[in-house]
Amino acid sequence: MSPLPLYATPGKPETALVLIQHQVDQTAQLVLSPNLRHSGLLKVMPPDLLQILVALLTFHDSRGEVKASASHLAEALGIHPDQAEQRLQQLCGYTFDGAPIVFPSTEHTFALSKRVGVPIDIAPSTATPTEPPYATVPREELVRRSRERYATPRTEAEAMVEEQLGVMPAQPVPEGREGEAYQAMLAVGMADAEARKLLAESPIEQIEEQIEWLPERGARNPARLLSAAIRGNYAPPDSPISPLR
Repeated sequence: MSPLPLYATPGKPETALVLIQHQVDQTAQLVLSPNLRHSGLLKVMPPDLLQILVALLTFHDSRGEVKASASHLAEALGIHPDQAEQRLQQLCGYTFDGAPIVFPSTEHTFALSKRVGVPIDIAPSTATPTEPPYATVPREELVRRSRERYATPRTEAEAMVEEQLGVMPAQPVPEGREGEAYQAMLAVGMADAEARKLLAESPIEQIEEQIEWLPERGARNPARLLSAAIRGNYAPPDSPISPLR
């Protein structure tokens, strides 16, 4: 029996241009070796031949054999099958390690020389899964820790929402005489903000007087008249005044 052709005899992994890695129950993987860069092949081979060589490398079966027809390569590159056939024939003229890089195979296909693409077996991983680097904690504890680290405090969140919505935070109700005057102003329909502003800007005695005199003025809009009376320091009802009604 004659020996196998040189292109069918696997070369050495340390000198091969492509490594065809096999692993049990997994698809073979092709890995380009730095030898491809150092071989000088990239400098001397025309771009159209490099293109079809790279396209050929993408056609490999479950056994790791790299081969494809001119029609398949033409379809992958968007060229005419005759162009693909011509390029493949030219590619067969380039050699590596004493054998053609590509050679005509059976069924009108072209295959990658085993001197170029060397099959190697990869042992399946036997590593055992490691234990997680953390201890399991109850759900309640996990939620508590997450809130402490990532959550915004409720008071801060509420203040942010109120600021974005234009809502003023609730203010304490005044006490003493100011509190009684405040409640009286609200009772006649005055807005909270207006009542607080009057308390801040006007003497309490002046406010109390105008509240006391308000029933005698017969206002159609008590809140509006009371606000104007406090700001304008209106005279008592029996005096000539021109209140804002």
